[in-house]
Amino acid sequence: MERVGTYLILARLSLSKVRVPAGDYLSPHLGMALLGTQEPGNALLRCLKELFDESAYSDLTIVCGDDCYKVHKAIVCPRSEFFASACNGPFQEGDSGVIHLPEDDPLAMKMVIHYFYHLDYPTATIPAIDASETVIPQPFTFRCAYQPNESAQVDPATGSSSATLSKKDKKKMKEKERELRRLAQQHSQRSGSASATPNLCLHAKVYALGEKYGIGDLKEFALHKFRAEAQHHWQSDDFLHAIREVYMSTIDENRALRDVVVEVVNAHPELLDQPRWQDSIKDLSLCFDLLMRPRRRRPVSQPAPALLDET
Repeated sequence: MERVGTYLILARLSLSKVRVPAGDYLSPHLGMALLGTQEPGNALLRCLKELFDESAYSDLTIVCGDDCYKVHKAIVCPRSEFFASACNGPFQEGDSGVIHLPEDDPLAMKMVIHYFYHLDYPTATIPAIDASETVIPQPFTFRCAYQPNESAQVDPATGSSSATLSKKDKKKMKEKERELRRLAQQHSQRSGSASATPNLCLHAKVYALGEKYGIGDLKEFALHKFRAEAQHHWQSDDFLHAIREVYMSTIDENRALRDVVVEVVNAHPELLDQPRWQDSIKDLSLCFDLLMRPRRRRPVSQPAPALLDET
């Protein structure tokens, strides 16, 4: 059965040994994939997609809005610092197997889950942000409902728990993460062209979730998509709304998306002549970023001498 072949390939990513039910057999094409007659990366991606479609062997549920996703710890935990901590730390989520994410955008979270299993996510139109809305971005923090296990001890000074992964398991997680990053980079090169319809707000939201949940390769992928579309759709309303999303959902120190916005607007200064642009960005630090752009690109120089004698 194909699901057995899927399960065997998934076992290579798992941190624990996996048992295959006795009496099950592999289909011919999955058997050949496991024997190496197909390119391993393609076989792995195909099997991940099958797990996504069928939710076979799911051991974790993620709830966001009205959506409920049956996922696999062996897939999401090595990719996300947040989910790894939630499943392995002294939290209620680790015991219940259910993680609720009520504060996140459901469509953006749908793209995150899709990315876990496809190393890509589809584009879709999402509601634009009200250009008059002003929100001060705050640093993201990981939040889980605390439900300490009796066997786990938490250090009050560091917040670390004794219920953490062993060095051997951490090493395995790193190895799996590097392999998935490699596959993600290859897939990004094949699917990095700009779409005909701009989805800049969506990419900005996905990037923010990648930052929030510690999914580094997803951040890079969303940034890649955002940059490609911004260079083609800089005249669109979606780009104007995406600018607000970028500055509302990222902190000052996280400059990846902001730098893309600054470079595109700087390349097309005529945008700033439009009254609607002026009204939309006047309360954003984009104005300061545009002003400081030439200074940031210059090499650091010695401080200017004092104009007046201090004697």
